[in-house]
Amino acid sequence: MITARVRVSTVLRNDNTSVAELKKIEGVKAAYVDYDFGNILVKLQGKDLKALDNILFNQIRKLRSIRSTSPLILD
Repeated sequence: MITARVRVSTVLRNDNTSVAELKKIEGVKAAYVDYDFGNILVKLQGKDLKALDNILFNQIRKLRSIRSTSPLILD
């Protein structure tokens, strides 16, 4: 299992809606609004890097409220 932390930037005033959407995605283990306005911290887990790529690129980045992501792979 590989774990990643991702800083997610959202369009303004969509933090709580985005957290709710993120928590519905398989592989998202936690999502929290950061102290910085418009940012969310997300914990992802997948069986390998390909699984994490799928979650990040094909699910998280497709959400309308997401502007950008900055992943950190932890292993």
